[in-house]
Amino acid sequence: MMDTNVASTSRSNAVQMNVKTSEKQQQSYEVITENISSNPTLFRHWIFPNYLDIRTVPSRIHMQLRISNSDDLTEKQFPNPYRMFTSCDCLCDRNLYKDVIYEAIQTQKNLFKPSQTLYMDILKVKYLVKVLDEVKKTWDEYENKSEIMRWKLCGKETMFTEWELNLAEDCCYIQQLTKQKITIEIKISYLGFIGLCSQMKQIYAHMCNAQRCIDSLKPYVLKYAGETLSRMLIQKCGIIKKEFFKNPALNKCFQIEFDLIFSQFMTMGYVQSLSKKLNEIQCQLSPDGKPYSIDVHSIVVAILQLNSDTLCSERYISNNV
Repeated sequence: MMDTNVASTSRSNAVQMNVKTSEKQQQSYEVITENISSNPTLFRHWIFPNYLDIRTVPSRIHMQLRISNSDDLTEKQFPNPYRMFTSCDCLCDRNLYKDVIYEAIQTQKNLFKPSQTLYMDILKVKYLVKVLDEVKKTWDEYENKSEIMRWKLCGKETMFTEWELNLAEDCCYIQQLTKQKITIEIKISYLGFIGLCSQMKQIYAHMCNAQRCIDSLKPYVLKYAGETLSRMLIQKCGIIKKEFFKNPALNKCFQIEFDLIFSQFMTMGYVQSLSKKLNEIQCQLSPDGKPYSIDVHSIVVAILQLNSDTLCSERYISNNV
């Protein structure tokens, strides 16, 4: 039988650990990844109570926030019967695409379940920070515990994202609605919400800082990468002609060669060398003359991965290297 004094001491220690509000405890939600640099990487990861998974990820235009209730490798995705679209600009192809998928989508309408993952760009996250303060105040102070309250985060009438506070269930939801149907729904418990509130301003600040670093470094990354890729392509293909970019038939063949060279560039140490070069001159490149506060290598890798098609152009690939 356990000594009562020992048990009492254990409970006391547990209580003290739970009520601490130190910076160390506030950061305990973050999943720390190995990084040789002392600066944080673009990608950061937090897991809050009741599996609320938050990640910051770069995209071609803006930093994005990934919010999810689901494991990234096992989440089941269902075809969305309320939103049909294609990236093709040709109206004929778009109509054909709709005709092809319409029947399949309709047959799965009854099987559809909302996704548990939402992406928000940095502009929407800015507004989310303000909404969280309002939701927290309402959750703590509102007396009528049977009401459902909503805050619209972004979007238009046909598709928008809102925050729903369900006082009866003592939880809240982030929902995306398409044609008044819920197509994305993420449930957040009270403990998860409190954890998110404690970190949200830090998360947003990191996204803003990361975006500034990307915008500052991107021209130099593409310039220096283009020069190295040009030399590698010249060695393999000979003189690079303008027809390689303008003639569709030649461009298709050249694109295959570029993809092969680009894969070598990404996997054979060239990226590390480029990161080292930019790291050494970062004070000359940054707008304020100070070192970047985000890991330079993570910025370089993200820019290259997201802009490989941009690099395969006359602007960056040439014989003048």
